[in-house]
Amino acid sequence: MTTHAPQATQSVTLPTSLDEAVAALGAMPAAVPVAGGTDLMAAVNKGLLRPSGLVGLGRISELRGWHYQDG
Repeated sequence: MTTHAPQATQSVTLPTSLDEAVAALGAMPAAVPVAGGTDLMAAVNKGLLRPSGLVGLGRISELRGWHYQDG
């Protein structure tokens, strides 16, 4: 199987905290935050999106779940 990537992403950042993610997105305003990537990769494969950078959100514990707090 052959794959073709017309333009590779310039940078990938994998922060481990929400603060690191916010800092990475602030430093690279054109970067795309990624939490899974299904929709993103569909757009990339169709040539609709060519992100200059990615910020992966999968390692950030604050974003792995949710809970009710104070009602």
